Amino acid sequence: MPGRQRHAADCTQVEGAHPVETEETARMYPATVTGDRLCLRELTSEDLPVLTRLYGDPRVTRYLRFDALDAEAAAAKYEERRRTAFDAPRTRFEMAVTTPDDPAMVGTLGMTLEPPHHLSGWLNELVLVPEVWSRGYGSEALRLMIGLGFERLGLHRIWGLRRHDHPVTHGTITEAGMSQEGRMRDWVRTGGRWHDVVTYSVLRHEWDARRPSVTSARR
Repeated sequence: MPGRQRHAADCTQVEGAHPVETEETARMYPATVTGDRLCLRELTSEDLPVLTRLYGDPRVTRYLRFDALDAEAAAAKYEERRRTAFDAPRTRFEMAVTTPDDPAMVGTLGMTLEPPHHLSGWLNELVLVPEVWSRGYGSEALRLMIGLGFERLGLHRIWGLRRHDHPVTHGTITEAGMSQEGRMRDWVRTGGRWHDVVTYSVLRHEWDARRPSVTSARR
């Protein structure tokens, strides 16, 4: 079970008992990243009501890789993501999006490190509660996760995608520093239909050339 939360000035941190740490999990958990307006932190049990609401809202899940989930399925997804936080080596980062002055989760964002050498990261499932849409939070959350990948995890390439029929997210992704690459046909199936996706990526040297101000922290 996740431990109690401590509200820090820069981001919400997690305290309490968790599985015995190896050297690698100690280095990777808990991860926090703080930006000008947003923080990324580890998921906790207090986030489950917001996750349930997000994953059960068809407006939110419309362009994701899965259809809207009921409460039981949302809880199962949360538990699975919490478990992966303690993998050694850790290859998945499923983070809560918050604001520095409020620990309540306003969204989530994930990154999966890909084999064989885990030097490439796939950004996935950026979702925000409707109340904070159109504030530019999506681009900032992506920048924070990209910064974590390059500056702390030593990745070489980070990539992501969007549904081809959701062009509004093109600006969100490119503002985060990623460049459009191409299109993969029939990559995801939701709502009983196959959908193409458009892919984007950024390389470490490109990120270094225009690195924004990002602070990574770990207790």
